[in-house]
Amino acid sequence: MELGYALNVNRCNCTLTETENEFQIVDNFTKVVGNHTFKVGFDLRRTANLRVPSDSHRAGELTFAQGYTGQGSANGATTNGLGLATFLLGETTTFSRYVSTITDATAYLDRDHFYGQDTWHATHKLTLSYGLRWELTFPESTAPGKGGLLDLTTGKVVINGVGGNSSRNYQQMVYHNFAPRLGIAYQLTPKTVLRAGYGWAYSAGWAGSIFNEANITLPVILAQSNTPSNSSQGVFGLASGPPAAVFPTANGGFISLPNNISDAARPHTLTLPVVYAYNATIQRQLSNSISVSAAYVGNSGRHAPNDTSTNFNANQASFVPGVTNLNTLNPTSPPTVGPSPSAISAIVL
Repeated sequence: MELGYALNVNRCNCTLTETENEFQIVDNFTKVVGNHTFKVGFDLRRTANLRVPSDSHRAGELTFAQGYTGQGSANGATTNGLGLATFLLGETTTFSRYVSTITDATAYLDRDHFYGQDTWHATHKLTLSYGLRWELTFPESTAPGKGGLLDLTTGKVVINGVGGNSSRNYQQMVYHNFAPRLGIAYQLTPKTVLRAGYGWAYSAGWAGSIFNEANITLPVILAQSNTPSNSSQGVFGLASGPPAAVFPTANGGFISLPNNISDAARPHTLTLPVVYAYNATIQRQLSNSISVSAAYVGNSGRHAPNDTSTNFNANQASFVPGVTNLNTLNPTSPPTVGPSPSAISAIVL
């Protein structure tokens, strides 16, 4: 049974406050010189997003698992009990909630785009189009004290604009996001034309992977989660209620995370998702009113965010054949080739 209002119960992110704004300036310039058509332009954007979410309901999400009322046996196995029985005993087995005291932590993202292009009518049969787009995606920023990210190199949350920290946190700017474009059109015969194109396109990411994450973490929002050490235990009784959600104390511009509190982290230097798109088309005129085309269209993505790239175990060791013992990566797996766990304890973190 699932009762109440919550994101994992009936897809209600209650309560949710969100305000989205985008400010944009765009212009293009064209110059024709002989058989060349030159174009240059820019697209300047500033995005502002205020989001006060409740991914875990702020009143608290309580689970009453069946394992708490199960019965153990001599061989260590446990028969399942009843979740309703766990509830009637007043024992909560897991608990989570969002807590925040700041409700005006707007995040800002600046994206400046510039491009240059030339369409060259090389001959009466051949036309070439080529250009380059330069995309500058700056790390998101917030007002001082209204944003933060966990730094995996130190294990501490870095607070935006406090204690000498940048308003963009620890993230570094990347200036080499160039997107080339190439197009070709060639008239094979008076009734047959061949066209081909190739280009890159960068993405702004998804669900906080690049934008709108620093303002929904500590010190703005606290994600509290309490889980037992095993399925037959609880975390608190309904008579006593959940433990207090206490924001960890900041030391200058940094916060050390206590137990049962999670936070979001990003790499110091972000790699934007990019798609390589390509196509080729041959078109044949059959009559004054009919033509047919055959085309191949494809694309290849790189660094695209998904469940494994946006949510991962930062402490997971990399498997090195012949060096790493799989048993150290998955304790439930039997030992395999490689040195003993004690021999590699210094390299498996």
